[in-house]
Amino acid sequence: MFILHVACTGATGVGETGRLRLGNTINRGVTSTVTTRNEYVDPVIVCFVVTRVQRRAVSCRIHNLDPTTSSFDLFMQEPTNKKHRRETISYIVFESGSYTLTNGLTVEAGKTATSTVNPQGNLNEQRFRGDIVSFNVAFELEPAIFHSLNTYNNNQSFLASSVQRTTTNQFEIALERGKTLVTIDEAEDIAWIAFSTGSSSSDNYVVGRGVSGNNIGRPGRAFDIDLSQGNFFPIDQFTINDVRPDVVISQNTRRDRDGSWARGGPVWNSLEIGVNADEDVTSAKNARHGRTEIFSWAAFLPNTNFTTNIDS
Repeated sequence: MFILHVACTGATGVGETGRLRLGNTINRGVTSTVTTRNEYVDPVIVCFVVTRVQRRAVSCRIHNLDPTTSSFDLFMQEPTNKKHRRETISYIVFESGSYTLTNGLTVEAGKTATSTVNPQGNLNEQRFRGDIVSFNVAFELEPAIFHSLNTYNNNQSFLASSVQRTTTNQFEIALERGKTLVTIDEAEDIAWIAFSTGSSSSDNYVVGRGVSGNNIGRPGRAFDIDLSQGNFFPIDQFTINDVRPDVVISQNTRRDRDGSWARGGPVWNSLEIGVNADEDVTSAKNARHGRTEIFSWAAFLPNTNFTTNIDS
């Protein structure tokens, strides 16, 4: 296992990355309990299905966060409540708060409890307003925002999360139900992590945001993201570890009428990763996702530990 420790005297651990493989969905009773390497008081966790072994739409989700045992449960869920083939999921954990990391990135992490849900068939994104989340300290540029559900309420129905209208000061967040018509009877916790953008070949990271092309659904063409500036390569010719980066990608707009969420595309290696907009519709014709979307991405060496010199 390759672990990156950001060396700095007196540094405090505030976050970590990791990944695992899951062989089926929670609808088939499959979850995975993750034990974190660091201890957290109020952990915030986001995740991303990196691979596309099976084309049918799927999303990942977290529940049963237990700081006393430094653990949480991670699972996949299909809108159709069907089984699913084995996929790889990456995740990022942070202690809730605002930080300047020793690798130079600025981060804010938190959770928002909400029952606000995106409407079905949202023809114009300007018609819908999510819950406004304001940053403790404004970012210099629009940050990359990552989000995932950290609870499993509402009769255990399929739900994802949605972010839109990001500025340097705030963004809007809501639940995403696509066309499933899930009834929201109980609030869900949406975890979110905002990163300043940039890359480093010495600290091995790439964090960014950008606009995709059209037709990024299924079938369609993945939005390919360049990871080469993160220098994700073996240290020497004798290194045989899998140093493909831990990558989390989130959609930061909701422009298509059916709603969607980020899902890994056909490519994931040390140089690039592809992302599609997954939808809950089963018809290939209706899952094309014709509109462009803004995506945020963050790639780090496998099992990175994040540290800061200043306690928040």
